[in-house]
Amino acid sequence: MLKSYRFEARAVTLQEVEQDSAKIPFQLAEPATDALPAATPVAYAAKVKRETRATRSMMWLWTGEVATDGQGYRVLGTGQKGNFQIPAEIARRFPAVLQLRLTVMMPTARSIPPNRIIQLTK
Repeated sequence: MLKSYRFEARAVTLQEVEQDSAKIPFQLAEPATDALPAATPVAYAAKVKRETRATRSMMWLWTGEVATDGQGYRVLGTGQKGNFQIPAEIARRFPAVLQLRLTVMMPTARSIPPNRIIQLTK
């Protein structure tokens, strides 16, 4: 009548940020310029370097932030390519320095955030 049960929970793996740039399976293709105007549509795209099963189901998040004005970051787009419009209220003073960040989540439990610094004009 004496039965014992042992329950073992699986470890939850969090997304690890990839630090080695050689292991990043994509590169930023657009925007290719270092200066962008605010409140105008801009094309964005990321090019996958090598096609694998994991790269076919990646999730893409494009965000932008002007840190000196304290307005916080804005979600600019989702997906591998498309068009986004940088809102003019992201910065109080122009020209401003915009940090464009692409965060990619892969099913292999890795998060890859490459950054690009862009000058934002009015």
